[in-house]
Amino acid sequence: MQLHAAAASGDVALVRTLVRQGLDMNEAAADGERPLHWAAGAGQAATVEALVELGADVNGQGPLGMRALHVAAGEGHVDVVRALVLLGAHLNVSATDGRGPLHFAAARAQLETVEALVELGADVDAAAAGGDRPLHWAARAGDPATVKALVRLGANANSKTVNGDERPLHWAAGAGRAELVQVSK
Repeated sequence: MQLHAAAASGDVALVRTLVRQGLDMNEAAADGERPLHWAAGAGQAATVEALVELGADVNGQGPLGMRALHVAAGEGHVDVVRALVLLGAHLNVSATDGRGPLHFAAARAQLETVEALVELGADVDAAAAGGDRPLHWAARAGDPATVKALVRLGANANSKTVNGDERPLHWAAGAGRAELVQVSK
């Protein structure tokens, strides 16, 4: 846990020291996350770069199949997202439920991160296990700017889920976001 805490705090010197002392940078904490996940979630781009340079698995799985890229995307840490992709993180990798980093960013209305992921090559219409796409999650989150951005970036506003034949506008209406029904048509 000492390495996890150092990673989350952004103390690159301590991270390097702990790794030299033999701490395993790919060891999962009790929550299932690795030090790289903690650094990514805390927005510590320099620490992320140091951990990968020292041998951390940039695509190592945490709980529910989440990678550090999922965590950084969901938290809106654009600099970490860019660093992870440049370091070899798989851009369209799915968590256990089939959601990719773009789903996580859209679900948390992380507009800048959504735009960066698509710019880096993320599939704007990637379907999760239930057929839900990033646009579905943005509609549920209720952020008009994220919904508009995804549509502008090429998301199919009429995409349907596998279960229930629901479109993004249904998710917006279900979340009580009537103003998004027009945006997501």
